[in-house]
Amino acid sequence: MNVDLIEAWLNYYQSKGFRKIQSAPLIHPLFPTSFNMSAGIVQLDAKIRSPKKITSHKECLVQKCFRHFDISKVGDNTHLSFFEMATSFEIGNANEEIAINDLWRFLTDNLTIDEKKLWITTFSQDRIANKPISLSKKLLSLISHIAKKRVIYGSKETNFWQQGGGTEIKDNIRLCGPQIELYYDLGSKLGCQKKDCNPLDNCGRFLEIANTISIKYFIDYNQEPKLKNLVNPSTETVIGIERVAQILENKTDIFETLFFQPLTSQFSKSLNKDIKIICDHLKGLIFIFAEAKIEPGRNYRKRIVRTLIRELLTSFYILRLKPKDYLAKLISEAEKIYKERYPEVIKARRTLISTIFEHEVVFQKTLEKGANQIKKYLKENNIKKIGDKEKQFFRNNYGIPTRYLPLIFT
Repeated sequence: MNVDLIEAWLNYYQSKGFRKIQSAPLIHPLFPTSFNMSAGIVQLDAKIRSPKKITSHKECLVQKCFRHFDISKVGDNTHLSFFEMATSFEIGNANEEIAINDLWRFLTDNLTIDEKKLWITTFSQDRIANKPISLSKKLLSLISHIAKKRVIYGSKETNFWQQGGGTEIKDNIRLCGPQIELYYDLGSKLGCQKKDCNPLDNCGRFLEIANTISIKYFIDYNQEPKLKNLVNPSTETVIGIERVAQILENKTDIFETLFFQPLTSQFSKSLNKDIKIICDHLKGLIFIFAEAKIEPGRNYRKRIVRTLIRELLTSFYILRLKPKDYLAKLISEAEKIYKERYPEVIKARRTLISTIFEHEVVFQKTLEKGANQIKKYLKENNIKKIGDKEKQFFRNNYGIPTRYLPLIFT
């Protein structure tokens, strides 16, 4: 199913004249302090923001992505730090009607997703950098036609995309444009259970699976007026591979899909937050180390790697499991999932395992020292119950993850 979905996307857009290009690396100068977190930005950013008119062309790809700001969200049914995005770009020609119609047809015709469960949130009109911006009546009419009554009109806060997220942009000019998002209704039993619930409520009932962005503008923070038209307006269409797989496999949890089941099945325990953290974080580390060894440290990428390793180890400790009994098996299962499309993942095994075990020695010393400091602090300050203030203090000053605290007193 994993490969079928990816091939379906690439074949669909190639049949429409899109040229297939390769995934960019996670480690790239455009993201100097973190990792590549979006599809197409590395390969196509310069073309889209070019001041000279270029010949219109179409490209499609599947991009490996890593988002450090989602690390703390991992453990629920939908969030991942490492994932894949399938994307199609039409550069130099922003035809939003074709983009959204092609996306809708791919999901409902090719993948046979029930269109009655698909909702759309869309930008309609708003002021952007003091300039009125609105979608065309033709596009709004098309959206209303395909999604019927399942259309929610958002604002610039919810449905106007602006480039950012840690990208290194030296000229202080950021691409932007209206965004149309597609959500899948997981059912009224989930979320807030209100009758008028909609995707913008963010209650957990609706799963965002795709979007299309009309990249027609840029915001220039160097001069007025800030909002300007791009010489090469473009459209970007994206689906989240793992989230769409969740729907196609009829799973309520993204960690139950074939992208994770070979890993989660290595545990005798039922699927829980800590197993999810282990599997997600290990995947991210495998792909990072497949490109370069990054030692755990205090700043930027090193800090992200340290966080991944420590959170992964903490989950093993909470589960009362030994990392050495599982890491090799888990890495092997991840390799089986990805090695045909990303053969470089095979290179990560030895270096990654040794790095994790070396840092575990350091981390255990931190935990031991921190535990003694915490007990002393609580006694000296006559604190009987640990609150959020203390948890934050212990993490920042003693390096003790909040999730680890109960283990200190058991």
